[in-house]
Amino acid sequence: ANAGMALVEEDFSADIPKLQTPTWIIWGESDPIAPLRTGQMLAWRLPRAQLLTMPGVEHTPMDLATVQLFIPQLDRALSSEPQPARLPEAPSGALADLRCSGETDRLYSGHFREVIIDGCSAVKLQNLSAERIVIRDSITQMLNVRIGTQATQGSALEVVNSELIATAGEISGEIAIHADKARLDLAGIRLNARRTAIEVERFTRVVSSASEIRSPAFTGTWQGT
Repeated sequence: ANAGMALVEEDFSADIPKLQTPTWIIWGESDPIAPLRTGQMLAWRLPRAQLLTMPGVEHTPMDLATVQLFIPQLDRALSSEPQPARLPEAPSGALADLRCSGETDRLYSGHFREVIIDGCSAVKLQNLSAERIVIRDSITQMLNVRIGTQATQGSALEVVNSELIATAGEISGEIAIHADKARLDLAGIRLNARRTAIEVERFTRVVSSASEIRSPAFTGTWQGT
């Protein structure tokens, strides 16, 4: 128990990107102890990793009830090289805009110029790229999302009076994130900013784990509140 607690309290953020060993990550999608989000973050932050998941499986996939799902994944990991996770790259040419207004329980993927989430709840952006994303009065999750480029003017991501949980992604622009009365939970997010990584107006709470900032004021890993 003491060894387990010591590991929980240790900050490995700076070490994760340095691990060059090919790594397979096998994870139960219903794990109540180590959430799937942690595996998704590791698959993005580890340089040579691939995530395999098992639907309905909890923390001990080697149990008799679930071993038939675990063994094929283990065989695959022992017989092949992992393919590193990649964020979606926007195609060349004109892109359409996406707008979600007053909707619930929606999933969006693909490539867009601007994404506006306004007055929506239980919205998930997954495997998506956009030049800019605006979230207002909404509850949103993002997974494997790329926002903006180093040439993006202003803020690449704007979050106003909203809650956002973002996992495994990259946000780039003059200002990476502009937040106003928001709650942000970032895991494995890389912020590339030419001026400011996060710009805040009214009270905003930000929690970050295993994330990274590249900006004039600071470059390095970011773990904490």
